Amino acid sequence: MSAERDRGTDPAAPRMQELARRWQELIDQFTGGDPAIGSSLQRMYREEGAVAASRGAVPDEELMSYVGAAMAALRGG
Repeated sequence: MSAERDRGTDPAAPRMQELARRWQELIDQFTGGDPAIGSSLQRMYREEGAVAASRGAVPDEELMSYVGAAMAALRGG
């Protein structure tokens, strides 16, 4: 996703929507589809920041913002 961000790809572009769908599938696998776990995960990322919450797996807040825009576009918002 960072390569697409660096290219300036619109978060609503088909390639980003494909990646956002995959990202959501991974989140669903991690949470087991449990909305309470999903909400807790969102709260942790919001309160701790993406880098700390992901234990360094996400390189920066800017990437998470870009991913967030792609996820919002995927949900139609």
